[in-house]
Amino acid sequence: MKNFMRAVRLALRYRVTIAAVFVSSLLVGLLWGANITAVYPFVQVVFRGQSMHEWVDQQVSAAQTNASELESSLATLRSQPTPDDQREL
Repeated sequence: MKNFMRAVRLALRYRVTIAAVFVSSLLVGLLWGANITAVYPFVQVVFRGQSMHEWVDQQVSAAQTNASELESSLATLRSQPTPDDQREL
């Protein structure tokens, strides 16, 4: 424990450097994540053996299906009476 405290005292001399290293490592991690996120759709298309046009058509049809399901559930919810409506009766 004595040597650990000595190492901490020595490290505290370089507070600004340690803070800069920490911030730069977070920035590198953020940029790597953004890089992987940007390239992922292309990798997914290549591994599935599709063209970009096929992938986009598939994504559009999935989004349209999801939108129609959400609209139908919204219509169902709007047709149900609310507790406020029941008080008026």
